[in-house]
Amino acid sequence: FVNGAAFVDGKCYFATAGGFSDVYDTISNEFIDVPPGLELTRADSTASLAVYGAKILAIGGRLPHHNVPLDTVLQYDTAHANPEWTLLTTMSTGRNSPGSCIYNDQLYVFGGDTEDGEEHSCEVYDFVTDCWRLIAPMPGSGWVCEAVAYPGRIIVVGLEDDDWNDGLRLEA
Repeated sequence: FVNGAAFVDGKCYFATAGGFSDVYDTISNEFIDVPPGLELTRADSTASLAVYGAKILAIGGRLPHHNVPLDTVLQYDTAHANPEWTLLTTMSTGRNSPGSCIYNDQLYVFGGDTEDGEEHSCEVYDFVTDCWRLIAPMPGSGWVCEAVAYPGRIIVVGLEDDDWNDGLRLEA
C-alpha cells in the first residue's frame, strides 16, 4: 500500500514500506523509474513525508521489524546531480507515524508513537539555524495523524481522543 506521497517539480514520489515504489511524471503522464539512491532503508512506511523546495524529507518512522521509533530526519535533494539521503539534526523524540508539514520555511512535526506510548508533543525545525524547538503539545495524542499547512494556520487531523474528528488548528 502507499503510505505517503511527495510532489516535487512535476513528479509525484510514492512511499511504501521500505522506500519509494513509484515515481509518476505528471508532464509525460507516465510512471518512470525510481531514481538511484531513493531507496529508504532506515525507516519503513511509518515515516512522515514533507517537501521543502526540491527536497523530500522523511521524518521519524521505525526500523523494519522493530518497534523502536526513530528521531531521524532524512533529506533527499531531487535537484542535486547525484541525489542521496542525508541526515539532518535529530529530533528531541523518536516518533513513529508522526504528522508533519512545512510552514513559514520551518518543519513542524506533530505527535507520533514513542517508546512511552502515543505522543502529544510537537516540535519545529528551523532550516536556517539547524535547530529544533518544542512547541505547545496537542490536546490529544497524534499517532498516525496528518498535518497540512494552510495560509495562517496548520491543520492536524487524526488525533486519538474524544474530539479527534474535529482536528486541531494551530493559528500562526
